[in-house]
Amino acid sequence: MSDAPGFGVLLQRLLANRGLHADHLARLPDLDPDELELLLRGSLEPHPVLLRALATALGLRPADLFAAAGWPVPAELRPAAPQARAQVTELVLLARACEPAELLRLRRFARSLWPVQPEPPAPADDPAPGHGFGPLLSALMANRNLSATGLAAITGLTGAALAGLRTGERPATPDELTALAEALDVRADDLFALAATPLPETGLTYAYLVRPHLGGLVGDLVPLPASRLAWVLALAHDPR
Repeated sequence: MSDAPGFGVLLQRLLANRGLHADHLARLPDLDPDELELLLRGSLEPHPVLLRALATALGLRPADLFAAAGWPVPAELRPAAPQARAQVTELVLLARACEPAELLRLRRFARSLWPVQPEPPAPADDPAPGHGFGPLLSALMANRNLSATGLAAITGLTGAALAGLRTGERPATPDELTALAEALDVRADDLFALAATPLPETGLTYAYLVRPHLGGLVGDLVPLPASRLAWVLALAHDPR
């Protein structure tokens, strides 16, 4: 879709999802009121300092907001072990069969392994996502080190369906957006905003059953180096 909304429009939608107005953000010490006004009017392009401050204020992953704004994701916000994507996929396939309590245990274990000191920056991939929801979806997957196989396993969407979304051959349906939001561990209304799709007037429906906490587990793995990710994978092989 080449008619994706500008960042100012997207920011207005993200604010509306939270019942907030620009005045709420303007009171925050890290956000300049004049910059914010220009941004919302579409007269100013976002910059990295502003994107980080907005992500904190809105409770979003900074890497996702960088991608949504069309900026390259900074190296320190990328997965620490991009070479371990196959292991993340294997973990997803194993975790699908876990009981909820076992999934929570895996999440707690993964978070307990987060490094105190940041890992060296991961090598950069593509410098910035393209325009439209398809490239953005690919960027959101990359932010989580999540393969197409892994995302299909979490959502229940077919590989062909995901490929169609990522290439922009067709727009995502509301049911697909709801499933993708759960898999990516983001608010459903935010993903609808990112896709420039209005929320259904009749409310969200859940045609695809996504296991609770599975998307969150994938996000918990992002800071882990490959050696520690292997420990989580070992626990998933024998969670009891």
